[in-house]
Amino acid sequence: MEIRNFSVNFTFYLLLISIFYLTGTNCQKKTLAILGFQPLNNNFLTGYGQTSKAGALLAIEDINNRSDILGDYDLQIIFKDTEYKPWKASYEFYEAVYKPPTKVAIFGPLTSYCAETISSVSRYFNLVSVANGVTSPKLLNRQYYPYLFTTAVTEITYSPIRIQFLKRYKWHKISVLYHRDSLYTP
Repeated sequence: MEIRNFSVNFTFYLLLISIFYLTGTNCQKKTLAILGFQPLNNNFLTGYGQTSKAGALLAIEDINNRSDILGDYDLQIIFKDTEYKPWKASYEFYEAVYKPPTKVAIFGPLTSYCAETISSVSRYFNLVSVANGVTSPKLLNRQYYPYLFTTAVTEITYSPIRIQFLKRYKWHKISVLYHRDSLYTP
């Protein structure tokens, strides 16, 4: 649990530092709103979503209490429940992005399944998205997802390890069980 909270806090600090450099420091004090997309209710990922939310709120509180980081700004995060459903994530994104205050970044979504939907449209709003659970290699494609960044290790990272494992034990035949996060992932 400590490692997970560290990951969420690190994700948020990374996001906030990027906001700091993008907005400059010569502005009057104003609110910077971040959209948070997490599965918060009624599914098997609710615990992860609630933990991510708690970590994000702690990071926001830490930043707002410091004058040396974004001292001229008041950060707030507006959480939306994705329910681990891409259509729900998409609906919540459009509902939130068109309402004040102006959003400057996105925290999440937690899963590749929902990140694909939100990240494919958030680029048209110039919103940087920092996701803490996205593992799909498809989402590393900067042509389609230029503003999506993840703090999780992607599935492709494990391939060289798997190959070395097979070579080490001189295995020549294997079986692979595969779960597809997206309809269009090969």
